[in-house]
Amino acid sequence: MQQQPQQPYLILSASGNGYHLHIITREFYPVGKWIVLLKTVCDWIGAPIADGSCEIFPNERAESKLFGKAIRAPGTLNPKTGKVSLIEIQTVGPLLETLPRAWSSGVGNLQRALPRNNAEVSLHKRTR
Repeated sequence: MQQQPQQPYLILSASGNGYHLHIITREFYPVGKWIVLLKTVCDWIGAPIADGSCEIFPNERAESKLFGKAIRAPGTLNPKTGKVSLIEIQTVGPLLETLPRAWSSGVGNLQRALPRNNAEVSLHKRTR
């Protein structure tokens, strides 16, 4: 029996030249399923997919790449305009309430843990 996916959470933010609609789920889905969903929604609302007017991420090129193309997170600084993107509408509040908290009462209460054996911290992936 296949379980139905949870309803997605949405964040609509003003990007400076238009809007970004972020769709967030608790489950992971293959890139191909996201592409089909996004293209279907664009078709339903009559928005032709074209660079600079209606773009989807991930797009068809993302399936063949090792990494996808990133976009700025909602509510962060846009370096082109020097302004923070405004969150216009969001339904993500209930999801945020279910996530574990890193701080009990604000910044500074997080214990800093050093890497094992005083090794350097690196963003490069290594396999052993």
